[in-house]
Amino acid sequence: MWMLKGFVFFLILVFSVACIGGEDCRLACDGNSILPIVISSQASAQTKAVAAELSEYLKRITGATFEVETGDGSSGIVLGTLKEFPNPALEKALEIRDTYDGREAFAIRTEAKRVLLIGTTDLAVSHASFRLLETIGYRHFFQARNWEVVPSLPVLVINHDENSRPVILSRRIWYGGGAFYDKVKPSEGWRDAIDTAAWSRHNRMGESLALAGIGHSWESIIKRNKAEFDAHQEYLALIDGKRQWPMLCVSNPGLRQLVIKDRLNALRENPSLDAVSVDPADSNKHCQCEQCAKLGGISDRVFGLANEVAKAVQKEFPGKLVGLLAYSAHSDPPSFSLEPNIALMLTNGFNEGKLSFDELVPAWKSKCQRMGYYDYWSVFAFDKSLPPFLGPQYARKQIPFYVCNNGIAISAESTSAWGSRGLLYYVGSKLMWDPKADVYAILADFFDNAFGPAATPMRRFYECLDKDNSWLSDNSYGLAYRDLDEASRLAQNHPDIITRIDDLKSYLHYIQLYMRWNSLTPGSAERKAAFIAMFTHMFRTRYAYMESWRCIQGREGDKAAKEFNEPTWTLFNYS
Repeated sequence: MWMLKGFVFFLILVFSVACIGGEDCRLACDGNSILPIVISSQASAQTKAVAAELSEYLKRITGATFEVETGDGSSGIVLGTLKEFPNPALEKALEIRDTYDGREAFAIRTEAKRVLLIGTTDLAVSHASFRLLETIGYRHFFQARNWEVVPSLPVLVINHDENSRPVILSRRIWYGGGAFYDKVKPSEGWRDAIDTAAWSRHNRMGESLALAGIGHSWESIIKRNKAEFDAHQEYLALIDGKRQWPMLCVSNPGLRQLVIKDRLNALRENPSLDAVSVDPADSNKHCQCEQCAKLGGISDRVFGLANEVAKAVQKEFPGKLVGLLAYSAHSDPPSFSLEPNIALMLTNGFNEGKLSFDELVPAWKSKCQRMGYYDYWSVFAFDKSLPPFLGPQYARKQIPFYVCNNGIAISAESTSAWGSRGLLYYVGSKLMWDPKADVYAILADFFDNAFGPAATPMRRFYECLDKDNSWLSDNSYGLAYRDLDEASRLAQNHPDIITRIDDLKSYLHYIQLYMRWNSLTPGSAERKAAFIAMFTHMFRTRYAYMESWRCIQGREGDKAAKEFNEPTWTLFNYS
């Protein structure tokens, strides 16, 4: 029954986008490939890498070897950009709109002897490749490699035509704590970062409009211009009677010219940039000098400088953007409108102005033409990779809300806490591409394909955790373990499913270990033993990514080294 239900929802997912209906194209039969993968002789290194990865997955799915060849695209699994394989019938579907919309657009067409995987750019070509795999049953639900679902299809026939492009032009789910390098097992190296990138690539995360770099920038501006700041201390903010780094005295004419020059130089040196940032350093202490006070409130000062930079950028680099956050002391809109080439990211939290977030949204819409939203999906300093779960219903509510309020970008600050945030990340990635996607169909597909015969208890497990935000009790643990034990029995003949269930068991164990350690008297021998037990468990399961090993080994590990006078423990810090 679970296979039939999964197939029904699989069809819903496949046909929830613009599908036109093509011809059957046979790709493999009984371990033999029928068509090669064809790329252009001018293919980029990125497209060559995508072709190799597509070949690898098709082999895992069918057992057949798919050669990668160069050709004219008249036959085969044709992978490349529209420029490499011109096709007038696809030009409308892959057109660029308003400078950026369309950079990730792709088209899939099936014919009797050809499958076209054509994108506007190399990134779009990658999206087309993994969308094709998705239509035949491939999934990469969570970041860990055992959360990939690779179907077995000795006979593979494709019939799928589709045009697609993302609604959100900049889609980021990123880790505030960064990745760790495995010093204990150097053969793994930067596996954490590699696995993160693979999950993002396989789930079509990306940026048509690259706004990843528009965060705090004043520190870097000071560092790049150290000599000038050393010679002009008056360029720094006057705070409590002293000129202090890293805030700026934005009323100083020389400082304003320096910032303009620095930002223009950044675009000259990196012509591929879509935007440069003028966002303040991460501090709510701004300059207290008399001249800055005359400029008005903090927002008038910050965005007044941004407008001046934006005018200079537009003059020399038409189409390039100036970006910054609406955050902290500069969360409220200024008294004036922003220049058309400013891209703003409104933060959903840590705002210190007069307006609430619900009030900020309409207020900013009247001031800014290009808006994005900076959200907080997991901040280790606050959640410690612990419950309450922030689940898919949050994404179902927030992402369409952002889109309805002029949102063209979403940046979700997160951690690798897939135990408590995994479904949010997965469903969120789908809704960032298509905010109208059916969340219940996505979830049904997740439970059926990730857990197969154990779908029912696993759905109950997640629903219980999603509903009960105070579940840190013996009874709640008991119910959660009961569901996981039932799931293990039902999936006992499916080792791939068992590994996923075991990941979630290890996550529950982490919660118990963390809560015990955190409840004991600081400095005590009992607390030290509890910390070692928790840390050992986390180290052994670090590549399950159920909790943020990078954050805990860096933050809690260093603090514990001081608490217990164990200086060698700082070696655990992989950064």
